[in-house]
Amino acid sequence: MESLKTSRVPFRFIVSRTSPSGEMLFNTNMQVSLEEYNISEDAENLFDVIVKVKLKQYKNYGLKTVKISNEKNKALSYQKERSTESAPNNKTYIVKKGDCLWNIAKKEMGNGDSFKKIYSANQKLIDKRNENTGYPVYTIYPGQKLIIPR
Repeated sequence: MESLKTSRVPFRFIVSRTSPSGEMLFNTNMQVSLEEYNISEDAENLFDVIVKVKLKQYKNYGLKTVKISNEKNKALSYQKERSTESAPNNKTYIVKKGDCLWNIAKKEMGNGDSFKKIYSANQKLIDKRNENTGYPVYTIYPGQKLIIPR
């Protein structure tokens, strides 16, 4: 248990429960990492060992690619690409693996908080979602050409 906690390597957690009649009561099957655990003994129940665990669900993530198959979609893609061309006063930046808007803004504009200006200039390219935290998540991908406003 200690190595699962310290390594934070995700593992499969499966718990199934059926009633005596065979009806499925619940079935849990998910990828998790072990956050905390506590082991205790219960002498009243013939030295039963009780383990309390705190798990965190693990979700796989990755880059998705899309292939455009017809001319109408190609024209739309080309139009989006053209909309990212820089105006004379603006500069462009090609996103690299590991980049985030904050770091790009800090590097290119001298202030990480300027990421909002980069987002405003590139709203059509940047995926913005509100996660369960209530804070927006801005997603950019390697190879994207972003406008850096002046």
